[in-house]
Parts: sequence; C-alpha cells; structure tokens
Amino acid sequence: MIGWQAGRYFDQMPVAILNANQTKTKNVLFPFTQTINKMTPSTFSQISHSKYNFKTGVHVFRHDLTKWNADDSICDNLPPNLKKTTLHTSHGDTPIYVHNPNEDIHVSGSLVRSRTWEPHLLNLMAGHLRKDAELQFMDLGANLGVFSLAMAKFGRQVIAVEPLSINLHRFCASIKSGQFTEKITIVYNALSDKRENVSLGIDRRNVGGTYIVNNKNMNKVKGSSVGGQYKDIVMTAKLDDILKLPGFDFKKVIIKMDVEGYENFVLNGGHNFFDQVDVQAVLMEWMWQRSGTAAKEILAFYAKRGYKPYTPGNLEDKTDKTVLDANAGSDIIKEQLAKQS
Repeated sequence: MIGWQAGRYFDQMPVAILNANQTKTKNVLFPFTQTINKMTPSTFSQISHSKYNFKTGVHVFRHDLTKWNADDSICDNLPPNLKKTTLHTSHGDTPIYVHNPNEDIHVSGSLVRSRTWEPHLLNLMAGHLRKDAELQFMDLGANLGVFSLAMAKFGRQVIAVEPLSINLHRFCASIKSGQFTEKITIVYNALSDKRENVSLGIDRRNVGGTYIVNNKNMNKVKGSSVGGQYKDIVMTAKLDDILKLPGFDFKKVIIKMDVEGYENFVLNGGHNFFDQVDVQAVLMEWMWQRSGTAAKEILAFYAKRGYKPYTPGNLEDKTDKTVLDANAGSDIIKEQLAKQS
C-alpha cells in the first residue's frame, strides 16, 4: 500500500468503532510502546491443524475449486540464497525475507533500507487488535507478509491469502525463521467472486503490485507500469470459502485488503463471510476504484452493512464500523457515498 500519510503522530492513535452490540466504544489512546498483550485468544492453528502432516511445519491450505486441501509444498525446497533482513515493529523485531530491492523498489527496498514498511498502518492495525483480545487478523494479499508477521508478533492468529509463488517462498522462510508456524495460516489462492484459474500480471519493479490478469481489471492496468505475466497459474477461491477452511473459528476480525484493483470481486465473493463474521474494520486502497461500476459496487457493499470510509487519523469521533483508506483518496469516496445515500 502506498501514498497515504498519517495526519497525526501514529504511535498514539484514537480509535472508536461499534462493538458487537452496536453500542459506542470509548475513544482510547493506544501507546504502542506499552507491553504486548500476552493473551493468545485462539488455538486455531495449534489444535485444528494438528491432524495434518505439514512437511515444512508451515500451515498452508489451497482451494482446488471444489474443496480445501492441506498442501505446504510451496514451502518445500525453497530457492537458495534468499535475501534476509529484519522487520521492525513497535512490538518487536522479526526476520523477513525479501526480493532484490532493485527489482522490488517499494516493499523490499523499504525493508532493506529502513527495516520497515508502512509503520503507521502497522500501528493502526495493532491498535484495533489491542482493543479486543478476541480480534484476529486477516491479510488479503499478503505479499511478503509484512502485516501478517507484525500481527503474529503482536500475538494474534493470522490468516494470510497470497497467490504468487515467489512471495510465498519468502513468506514461508520468514514464518519459519520467526517461529510463527502456530500463528500464521497461509491460503495459497487468489480471491475472486468465482472459482477459476487465473494468471498474474507483472507490475514492473513492484512485486507488491502483482495483479490478476483479467479484462475486467482495467483500472489496475491503466494505472501502473504493467508488463508481462508471471509463470504462475493460480486457482481463485471466494472469501466465503474461508468459512469452510479447516478449523476456521474466527468470530471477530479486522482485514487488510491489498488486491490491486480486484477489491470489488473479492467483496462480491464475500457476502456470507461478512454476514457471519464480525468484521470490525477493513484497511484497503481506494486508488484503483475512484469511479465506475467497481466503485459503486464497493460503496454499496459497505453501505449496506453500515460501514463508512475514513482516512486513518481522522477517527476521533467515529462510532461506525470502518473502512480505512490506505492512501489519499478517501475524500472522493466520501463524496460518492454521500451522493449514493
């Protein structure tokens, strides 16, 4: 995620949203230098996955268009000489494996130079989690796993969805090095509103900009330096399918969604998920969905469920369920939402 700057000092972020009873929660400042919440609210990975023989120790599931299969082969026989650096978070450091920063100038470049990526957003997500020990984290479009690793370091269970093999090689290595095999579950699929095989497009010098090649994903194609495709042919699953992921028992979650122009398809495949799981906040980019049919679909989806878009840092008096903008486009979205309502 790129392009958004916090309007306040991000180490003390006031957050207010509706709880499960739709009553106002108290505005609270979260000093991120305080001791990490030691509670482990779920044993999702530790118990429910014990019957599966994960050769590498990393818990990986893959939907084959009909059912879920335990398959950690993507984490086996990793390429040699993967580049390793350190991810710094306000609740501790952890190893992270990255791409050549000359070939991935944004995420890998930042991690190599400064040992972090979007720390203001990492702290924002941790602030939401700190509010409630039962909140878990879902990372839709995990890339190298920055957000997943940081939230696992915070002590929460994580489901991370990522389709690109070269990202997963590094993510698997990071999970093992950081000893997060009992915290992070990987879903090796892309997400959509239908199950099919898809190709992944290349965003030059930005591996994090990988996108689903589809003639309906023109917002991404028009807005990036795209060129060519990866060799990967991946299967899509629906967000609704995660409800049947072996052992899935998350009751309340926050979601980070970074799917490069495919947000409307992911949401359209997740109606049941949002109906059955208490999704208290979503962090996503609006930059690919400024206008058109896709934007209208996204706004309608969230408005129907009582969500409103806010730029992180402007939540002082908000009591709604939130859709948090990861870049500077939220004013446009607010105007569209106002017109729609």
